[in-house]
Amino acid sequence: MLIHIVNGYPSKMRNMIRKNRKRIRKKWFCQDSLSSRSSHSFSSSNVSYNLSLDQNDLVRVSSQLYEGQLSKYTNMMKGWQLRWFILNPKTGVLSYFINEGDKWKRPKGWTNMFSAIIAPSDEDSNTFTVSSVCGDCLKLRARDARIRRDWITKLRTVAQLHGDTAEDNVFRRSSFQSEIDECKEAFDQVKKHLFIVEKERLFLTKGIDDLPIRGKLHHLDPDLLTLKALSYAVVVSLNQCLFILQQQDPPCSA
Repeated sequence: MLIHIVNGYPSKMRNMIRKNRKRIRKKWFCQDSLSSRSSHSFSSSNVSYNLSLDQNDLVRVSSQLYEGQLSKYTNMMKGWQLRWFILNPKTGVLSYFINEGDKWKRPKGWTNMFSAIIAPSDEDSNTFTVSSVCGDCLKLRARDARIRRDWITKLRTVAQLHGDTAEDNVFRRSSFQSEIDECKEAFDQVKKHLFIVEKERLFLTKGIDDLPIRGKLHHLDPDLLTLKALSYAVVVSLNQCLFILQQQDPPCSA
């Protein structure tokens, strides 16, 4: 329905949308490392970015993997842990591993950069966050301000590239583009359902944990413990399947 409505816009309205999109794009994306010779100012708690990316930067960043070591905040108990991160511009996936030697294995975790929000933290000059449309949020810390700037640049560029694909689909309707739309819509639906399933699993787990220690139905009942373990395994398996699908070549590179 949205496609039919937009296609009915007069050309002046479409041009205005395109101009606004370019203006917002310049506001959000910082300059790539090749452009870092221009003005960049740093302080102990903040980094000033020159928020501009030319077409050469976009093409270069999108043509190669970007990887390196970052600290990832896990929780209050474990705190910060070193992880090896790999950004795949082709698939738009940011995955991480225990260490560099494990990068050929299944990732410890991953998040899709499609329309993700990457923001530097006010805590210090090394920390930043990556928030996906699925609700996932990674709190990361680089070794220094320059490395943080490089990662933010790469991540925002990949998010821009995959976001632009979704926006351009509204204006360019070819048969191949239609397949990409359908594929991305399917991925979005899968992500939404997985999010719902995970919420229900958490409710189930909390309900079992809140049961009394003794009684006819208690939280250590073998059947309930099996149910908790199976529900967790199912959710993990479904997320791993989605990750594998997202590694496939286009048109299904959501």
